[in-house]
Amino acid sequence: MEAQSLVPAQGTPAWQSGVCDCFNDGSICMQTTFCHICTASNIYRREERNQQSDADCETCCTLWCCSGCSYYTCLPVNSGLTFLFLSGMRRTLIQRYGIQGESFCTSCMMAVCCCLCTTCQVQREMAGRGQHCGGVCATPPQNQGRLPAAPPSNGAPVGAPPPPPPSQQQYDPAAKPGQYPAPHHQQQQQGFVVNATPVGPPPMAPWGSGICDCAGAPDFCEALFCSCCVLGRIGSKLDEERGIPGAQSGQIDAGTCVGSFCGEGLLHFMVRRQLIERYAITNETLLETCCYLMWCAPCTLAQTRREMGYRGEFPGGLCVKEAPVRPMPQQ
Repeated sequence: MEAQSLVPAQGTPAWQSGVCDCFNDGSICMQTTFCHICTASNIYRREERNQQSDADCETCCTLWCCSGCSYYTCLPVNSGLTFLFLSGMRRTLIQRYGIQGESFCTSCMMAVCCCLCTTCQVQREMAGRGQHCGGVCATPPQNQGRLPAAPPSNGAPVGAPPPPPPSQQQYDPAAKPGQYPAPHHQQQQQGFVVNATPVGPPPMAPWGSGICDCAGAPDFCEALFCSCCVLGRIGSKLDEERGIPGAQSGQIDAGTCVGSFCGEGLLHFMVRRQLIERYAITNETLLETCCYLMWCAPCTLAQTRREMGYRGEFPGGLCVKEAPVRPMPQQ
């Protein structure tokens, strides 16, 4: 199946508040300023486990220990694992809510310049879309004029027209299970559908290949010696969908390439977390992503690009020109 070009959705949504609108919700601002680890753990618990908690001690302790086990990790600074977590969760929500107009370079710069402001913006956005994270100081918003829950993971805009009949729908590799309704004739026979069977997209599944399943020497060598170029191509492919001017599939995005040269770990983490949300990959948590990047970043990057090839969105490469073939599952 040939890869289809990504077309930005029409009427796409944007962030419902600005980065500098922190004082619109003083409780979130105060909590994030004096204990951004608490805010990060609340967002993580809501995003990954769909649970709301005022005090997630398990995640708080993990972030604190992995950020240096010092008092300074609770101060309003960009510290260790917490900073990485928050940057990755921002890209996850951009994919989940279909937010347009923000490139990887922009997300990276905002995270570096003011991680606390972007964290407050993320929590306000989740609260406005009915996914309030909770917190020691943060109070739930009023249910007035709020947006509906998150749209499908492929970036469909909130309030978009209804999808065409199932017979006319095309397979979208980024769609999550349950996005497509059951055929019309089945609805007439049954009268109602409790859990509609997805038409087209596969069920939620793990990665199509393992970390060490490199598709030959060129695949690994390019990820090892020219990782900034690989990330530049992936960023250009995904930015094209987000409606970023100048982004073109198959080309190297200069901003992402230079940004990855200066901060490869941050950009790689954001790219991988967005693709995990996009492809509904279920067997990797935020902490596991951090571990993979620390243990073997080239293998992780090669796996990320292979997965895009399996899903029909191969970004191309300097040495690897053709998308890899998905390996057959072992019986």
